Amino acid sequence: METYLKNSKSLHRILLLIDINTGVQASDNMLLDLLVEKSKPVSLVLTKSDKMKAKHVQKTMEAIIKEVQLKGLAGTMSPLVHVVSSYSGYGIHELLCGLC
Repeated sequence: METYLKNSKSLHRILLLIDINTGVQASDNMLLDLLVEKSKPVSLVLTKSDKMKAKHVQKTMEAIIKEVQLKGLAGTMSPLVHVVSSYSGYGIHELLCGLC
């Protein structure tokens, strides 16, 4: 993966999928460290939002963003964070439009 991140000419942005219910995991942290090292642009996509009460989504999203920024991605992270649910379809249209 490191070689691909370093050498890919077609890689314009990385979509980092994080389960909003479990937050940033050890495997996410390993990838985040690599992305910081390679200075690759990242967009966060918080998945499985249908499994969380709506009133908790904003607070949880802010906590995940803060945790990711502390890793050093503030300069390469897209300011737009997508919250989606493949089950209900919530946020999918906005995510797709953001990729265009």
